[in-house]
Amino acid sequence: MIVLAVDTSMTSGTVGIVYFNDDNDHDAVLYESVIQRVDTHNKRLLPEVDRALKATGLNLKDVDLFCVGIGPGSFTGLRISVTTVKCLAWSLNKPVVGVPSLDALAVPFAWSPLSVCPLIDARKKEVYWTVFKCNGTGALNRICDYMVSPPEEIFNTSILDGPTIFCGDGRKVFRSFLIKTGSQLAREAPPIFDSVRASSIAFLGYRRFRRGNVDDPLTLVPLYIRPSGAEIKNPNIRIPG
Repeated sequence: MIVLAVDTSMTSGTVGIVYFNDDNDHDAVLYESVIQRVDTHNKRLLPEVDRALKATGLNLKDVDLFCVGIGPGSFTGLRISVTTVKCLAWSLNKPVVGVPSLDALAVPFAWSPLSVCPLIDARKKEVYWTVFKCNGTGALNRICDYMVSPPEEIFNTSILDGPTIFCGDGRKVFRSFLIKTGSQLAREAPPIFDSVRASSIAFLGYRRFRRGNVDDPLTLVPLYIRPSGAEIKNPNIRIPG
């Protein structure tokens, strides 16, 4: 199965094409890019998808499954990627799966015995976050809701009960507090794990697809968690999915 995966929940964007087979020994990342540029996502997403297809000798009709990071994250970035993938899946009559971006950030650490707390910069000195319990087998067991708060509030809860890996671009917002407090619970992941990777989106999306859990391209919407600034100022405004 050929899976095309994208995520534009953060400043960085990622596009990937992954091949999955029932025999895991044959799974392979055919193409993956993580882009850190000043261009907006609406200018670089489709050209990067086209570049990925050309690099692998494929076309859109060869894609069997579309996967997209649904956030939380940048409101504009999420609308661009979710809308783009929904349109591609609908026009080609192919299945689509939305994957929480926080889950994708945690995937590289799913085989660790430590808990994982992925963080995405929510601006306004806040982060989007959740916590996963890992048992070293690759399973991600989320133990709380997807949240948005100042970083220090993570330690004001009873959720963290042992050493925890922190990763994601929100780690930079969190880091000054971490250094100041010298928390014994926190283990910082290297900066290369601050970005979502398309291969992680594809991995989680394919796993959901295998369980028969797919999304409707007409109703799939981003995971915003909190209202936009415009909605706060005017409660009658609703940001479309």
